[in-house]
Amino acid sequence: MLKRPTIHRGQPIDRVMGCAVAGLIIVTLFSFLGRVHWILDLFSHFRVQYLQLALLLVGICLWIRRNTCAAALVAVAVLNYAFILPLYVGKPSVPKATPVRAMLMNIHAYNGNPARVIAAITNANPDLLVLEEVTPRWASALSQLISTYPHHILEPQADCFGLMLLSRYPLAHSKIVD
Repeated sequence: MLKRPTIHRGQPIDRVMGCAVAGLIIVTLFSFLGRVHWILDLFSHFRVQYLQLALLLVGICLWIRRNTCAAALVAVAVLNYAFILPLYVGKPSVPKATPVRAMLMNIHAYNGNPARVIAAITNANPDLLVLEEVTPRWASALSQLISTYPHHILEPQADCFGLMLLSRYPLAHSKIVD
C-alpha cells in the first residue's frame, strides 16, 4: 500500500500546487467576465477542462494533505459543473418554428462572374444571406437580389471588406459593427 508523502510548507510540490489552484480559480473567475471584454469571454469556453483539472487537483491536494486547497477546488469544480450539467441533461426541445436557411458566401471581390454567384444563391434559396468582400461593383451586380430579400444591409467597400446582409425576415437592428 502506498504511503502518503509528508509535504512541508514551502516545498516545490506545495508551491506548484498553490500556483495551480490559484491559476484555476483565476481562469474560472475570468470566465464570468466575458461581458467586460471579449478576450475574457474566451475563458468561458473551457469549463469542462476546468472541471476535470479541478477534480484531478482535488485528489492531489488530498493526497498531500492540503485540505484547504482541496476545499477551494471542490468549490471551483461545483461552480463549473453547474454550468456544464444543463448542457448534458435532458432532451433538447423540438423547434416549433420553421427552420431558417442561412448562407454565407465569400464572393471574392476580384471574381468576375456575378451570374455564377447569383445562380448559386438562387439554387440554395436561403432565407438569410451574408456576402463577404462586397465591392461597389459587386453591390450593383447583385442589386437584383433586393427584390427577393426586402430586408437588407448593404455596406460595400472598395478594399474587399464590404458586407451585404440580405434577409426575407425583418431585421431588429440593422447596423454592421466594425
